[in-house]
Amino acid sequence: MQGAETHSSEPAVDVAARRLRHWKRLVDAWLASYLADEERASLVVAAEAGLLIGDLRRFVLGGGKRLRAALVYAGYLACAPLTSVMEVALTPGAGAVELLHAFLLVHDDIIDRDDFRHGVPTVHASLRSWFAEHYAEEASERYGRSLGLLTGDIAAMLAVEVLSQLPFAPALVLHALRVMTRVAVSTGFGEALDVLAERQPEVSTERALLIHEYKTAKYSIEGPLHIGAVLAGASDEQLAGLSRFALPFGVAYQLQDDLLGVFGDEVLTGKAVGADLREGKRTPLVTMTLERAEGSVLRELLGDSHLSPEGITRARQLLRDSGALAECQRIIRSSIDQAAGALGGTTLRQEGQEFLRGFLVAMTVRSA
Repeated sequence: MQGAETHSSEPAVDVAARRLRHWKRLVDAWLASYLADEERASLVVAAEAGLLIGDLRRFVLGGGKRLRAALVYAGYLACAPLTSVMEVALTPGAGAVELLHAFLLVHDDIIDRDDFRHGVPTVHASLRSWFAEHYAEEASERYGRSLGLLTGDIAAMLAVEVLSQLPFAPALVLHALRVMTRVAVSTGFGEALDVLAERQPEVSTERALLIHEYKTAKYSIEGPLHIGAVLAGASDEQLAGLSRFALPFGVAYQLQDDLLGVFGDEVLTGKAVGADLREGKRTPLVTMTLERAEGSVLRELLGDSHLSPEGITRARQLLRDSGALAECQRIIRSSIDQAAGALGGTTLRQEGQEFLRGFLVAMTVRSA
């Protein structure tokens, strides 16, 4: 029996949404139990060690769609039947991907100097407050960042440890570990390019899309899919088919995220609208505008950490008037079509293909 029963008359997007809710429950329960155990074990070392794991636990369980965890299950489903027994065996692997995600988010928040994510304090901000309460206030910024970096490092190593202990054939586990470490390396390259783009006077739209491929598509979509597929014993052809689906999907997903960061509802997204503009991020939405007549005015607004609501409204209008918003929406539609088309002609299981098509729609046509 499948872990999440399917109904042939049900629209693919509804089937995907139901599976996502089911898998999210599994992973959330596993993460809560695992991190509680880790926190108890860390207290044997020292109270401060427990502080780091406790804050990691708060951060990981504080929200999130579990997109990457779901794609681990989906990758397996695309290559082998996903029974309830196999779901249980696979859940720590899905949890490991979420721990890797936490590591990257913790470090990303430090790089971007973000104090809140989804309305709650980021790890370094929380640890900064703890340090200020116990030690010198004037040193809290430095030590909050330092403790945050260490917490992120711990999350990364926990992810590796969990994945290495999965109850699958050793060769499959080793292959999955190689996939996960390569995901981390690729994301590091994408993050570095993203950081440097903020200081470079000219960043092409081609470079901005390359950053999205390495910072998002490989890490959020392709990597988790491959981990699940590898554990299912996927062939090289199946992995290649998943990549052809994942990369345009990842670009569409991140472009939609860019649009929500400027035009979205802050209550729904959990992210301060206009934050990317204040940070001067060179997203494709921005680079397209900078390459056009409206670019000179937008350039004056970008990177202003105190950009007013009126300034954000002005920037939004420039992004519309330049045609960049419409062009990004066109690329999103084209990428969705490319990803959906890539599934045809592969040897991926039909049930997995149907889920991925529904998932594609659910994740790229969204308001949060």
